[in-house]
Amino acid sequence: QRGPGGEALLARTASPPVVPAHGVQGVLAHGPWPLDEVAVEVVDGPREYPKEVVDAAQKHWDRELARKPKMFDGPVWCLLSYNVSRPPPHAAPLSAALDASDDADGAAAAGGALRLRLQRSSFRYVLYTHMAEEGQSLPPSERAGACGLMALTQTEDGYLVFGQRSHSLACMPGYWHCVPAGQVDSPDLQTVLQNELLEETGAGWDKVKRIHLLALMDCGAEQGHKFEFLFWMQLSLGADELFRRYQSAEDRHEHERLVFVRPPWQRGAPAVSSSGSFPRAGLRVFLEGGGFVLTDITRRGLRLWSELARPGFGVE
Repeated sequence: QRGPGGEALLARTASPPVVPAHGVQGVLAHGPWPLDEVAVEVVDGPREYPKEVVDAAQKHWDRELARKPKMFDGPVWCLLSYNVSRPPPHAAPLSAALDASDDADGAAAAGGALRLRLQRSSFRYVLYTHMAEEGQSLPPSERAGACGLMALTQTEDGYLVFGQRSHSLACMPGYWHCVPAGQVDSPDLQTVLQNELLEETGAGWDKVKRIHLLALMDCGAEQGHKFEFLFWMQLSLGADELFRRYQSAEDRHEHERLVFVRPPWQRGAPAVSSSGSFPRAGLRVFLEGGGFVLTDITRRGLRLWSELARPGFGVE
């Protein structure tokens, strides 16, 4: 279903559009897009729900809060629609596509290559309408349509960083997920990502060398079909230094442990020397065994990134 401007309308559809891209399911739109090619329109006022949903969400929240008293009913932004105004380059490897999108002229001035319409809600509605079995049975028009974001964060020496989510968290406790990640609690995606990076790893925004939005994805049934913005960013820190900073990060307890994974196609000596004082795993071990249970969106996001980064090298 499309709006008058050609945007994809999400909240009123029977189900989110789920299309394969590079063999990966649940990709609604994919770039890469530089941040200045992503334009956000804010819809005034909070998202409204039927009274029965409001009452049920409150009861569910009270029960969950009794079990996990550290939960916080903070703001969450919901995706109403999106529109891709300029197709990104697909055919080249990710490095070439990133260069092409970096050099693109005029897209940001014309309103952005990816346009998003967001509206504010709160975490209690996410928890009920996306994560509770009862809430997942609601029609899409009565669900939050909440957005999260996560980044495939790559160190200077080529490692991707992942964290095992604390068992005390409300969503996906114990699962391995991208670092950083979080609910979209502001319509400014860069600010959200900047805050999550600092809070979860101790790395400031000045350590980000490069960042692109890779895709808008559907989280799938595992997380009640929430929407997820998948970023890729490269840091100017090696894995050793990032792991050292993580030890004193404000929200380090959100993760019970970290692991650093170096893709096998990145051959040659690392750009930054690593002493090996950080936990690491091979990509195949991380994906297929070794006690790592990944969130579905992390697995699919990693597969999409691998397809874009190295065509012909798929991650099943």
